[in-house]
Amino acid sequence: MKMFRVFLSCLGLPLIILLCSLSNRTLAAKLRAIPLSTTLASYNADIPFQPSPLPSLPPQGEGNVPPSSTHVKEKAYYVAPYGNDNNPGTWEMPWRTVQKAADTLVAGDTVYLRQGVYSERVRLQNTGEPGKEIIYMAYPGEIAVIDGEKIPLPDDLVGLFEIVDQRYIRINGLHVSNSGPYADNAAVLIVNSEYITVENSTTFNTASSGVGVWNSREIVIANNKVERAGIGGGQECITLAGSSDFEVQENLVIDCQKEGIDVKDGSFHGTIVRNVVDHPRAVGIYVDAWDKPTHDITVSRNIVFGSVESSGFTLASEMGGLLTNIRLENNLAYRNYTYGIEVSRCCSGSHPMEGIFLINNTLYRNGVDWGGGIIQDNHQAENVLVRNNIVSQNLTFQIAVAADVPAESATIDHNLIDGYRGYEDEVYGEDYLEGDAGFVDPAMLDLHLTSTSIAIDQGSQLAAPSVDFDGDLRPVGNGYDIGADEWQGKVYLPIVGKMDVFLRGLLFAIPFILLLIPTILCF
Repeated sequence: MKMFRVFLSCLGLPLIILLCSLSNRTLAAKLRAIPLSTTLASYNADIPFQPSPLPSLPPQGEGNVPPSSTHVKEKAYYVAPYGNDNNPGTWEMPWRTVQKAADTLVAGDTVYLRQGVYSERVRLQNTGEPGKEIIYMAYPGEIAVIDGEKIPLPDDLVGLFEIVDQRYIRINGLHVSNSGPYADNAAVLIVNSEYITVENSTTFNTASSGVGVWNSREIVIANNKVERAGIGGGQECITLAGSSDFEVQENLVIDCQKEGIDVKDGSFHGTIVRNVVDHPRAVGIYVDAWDKPTHDITVSRNIVFGSVESSGFTLASEMGGLLTNIRLENNLAYRNYTYGIEVSRCCSGSHPMEGIFLINNTLYRNGVDWGGGIIQDNHQAENVLVRNNIVSQNLTFQIAVAADVPAESATIDHNLIDGYRGYEDEVYGEDYLEGDAGFVDPAMLDLHLTSTSIAIDQGSQLAAPSVDFDGDLRPVGNGYDIGADEWQGKVYLPIVGKMDVFLRGLLFAIPFILLLIPTILCF
């Protein structure tokens, strides 16, 4: 018996380690989960916006960080607050003003702005060539601010940084602030130009647009932050008017006093993709023909929330221009003052539209005093398609069609209605679903689908986009999901059932029972 007790005592510790290991591995395997991304959780419309000041500038000595061939262009010039325009523009002897660079650079040249504030208006003079852009950029790791606080602009459509009649120009990493005082004074203004890129830059506190583009083509506006634009009541935060072949992508528009992003007045062949518009005063993303044909524009994978006075997305023809072939897909609109998406009859005269596609969007809790998810109130619009949208818990209605709009003008099908209100113009459409949308965490604005959402595989494949809001491929499973998210099947099912609970408790208890065995045998 003594030998048996010793044997059990010696064996007890290895058994405990082994069983604990098996227990933990079993539970870990069952509980393991790959969480869905929470792209929306960081954007909470209940949190009041706090305007940020101009970027702070840490101390910068004269030429204390020599250029490296790994991140500086070969044909490069330099501008610095301690420079002189009589200098050659080298690293050791930089120019003083950005305008000196604008007067000097030719195709293929790059100018680096060293850290500091440049109180000047800049008007570009020379153009680039194919394969030889002229580049204006902040020196890597430094903050260069072009500031107009002490530079009043004329009462006209002008910019603090102005690109007129130019080609092949790139702006990268600059901060442009305080353009004014007149309503049409923009931060960056592009007119009658082509092959222009504005990227990785910031505009702040501008009377008119942060970036305004007029009558131009082949334009890229990417990865910029536009904050407190339109404060003079002029143009929108990002404006494209009479322009074509453009990309507006991955910009953050904050606290705009006008529309957030506006494509208008004869613009065509463009995309508005992956932008976030946070608390605009007016419409978040606006496509308006005004009085010219405007067509072939895709608005995809954007977030608009917290519009102070208007809707998330609006399509309009304010002065009779024909609006055609406009796609709104995979967008998210929530907690906007009136609607998630509006097909509008604003403002006077006729408002012709044809070929309007509202597909796989998610519209959540729009409407403050009155409003809803999607409204079609333009009686002149034809061939409007409303398909595969989630309209959830919007205030007055989920989907509405104005009484004077011909029924045959719109096809409404395969939408998920979460919270039908019974409003007089509210409609279900065909092949609809009704019930809880099944969002991951709506309180935190994570509007991805859970594994049990009724939206999964219930959408129509006709005219559906090939990817979802996150860029994941559609479809997954047996069909297309409804809404902006295509559930990817990456979340493991939770452990359920009384037997599972019993077995987990037993596995947890066994090691402690084994610990007691040697003690019991000693008695």
